[in-house]
Amino acid sequence: MKRLSLLILFVVLAMSANAQLKVGILTHKIKILEEEPVLPNGYTVFYTEVGNGSKVRIYYGSNDEANGDRIWEDGVYPASYVKFTGYYCGEITDPTDDIVNIRKGPGTQYAVVDKIWVDEFVVFKKTKTNWYQLYSYCPMEGNPIDFGAKLTGYVHKSRIKMPTISKE
Repeated sequence: MKRLSLLILFVVLAMSANAQLKVGILTHKIKILEEEPVLPNGYTVFYTEVGNGSKVRIYYGSNDEANGDRIWEDGVYPASYVKFTGYYCGEITDPTDDIVNIRKGPGTQYAVVDKIWVDEFVVFKKTKTNWYQLYSYCPMEGNPIDFGAKLTGYVHKSRIKMPTISKE
């Protein structure tokens, strides 16, 4: 199983159906802030496309040591600095219930294999159907994305909100 470490920024997310928060691999090393470490080539990051897609906004979490808060920083870079993995991050949603069924295959004809709470963040891949294939929970700092058997199954695309970043 391939394990990738990353930092996540869902503390400052405002939800919208239009944005796409993607999982990518850095193709160049970058330094978002002077006091933060360099993020190396091959590091897994979250990003959104900017404008016509020629640039990307890469997100990185840092600690405010004075009061223990997490501060989310971002920087805009050429799109060539990130290679898309094919994975997205989103939030589980359901207007009528607190839990959502995870099915064995892409459709209601498949058995329910698990359930997931509304408001959980997940890593998923889009499919050619109206169902998204789940891979993992979106991890917090220090925890890897496990693209193996942590969370397997399908959820209808109407049950995943795509986040957009709030600049607060």
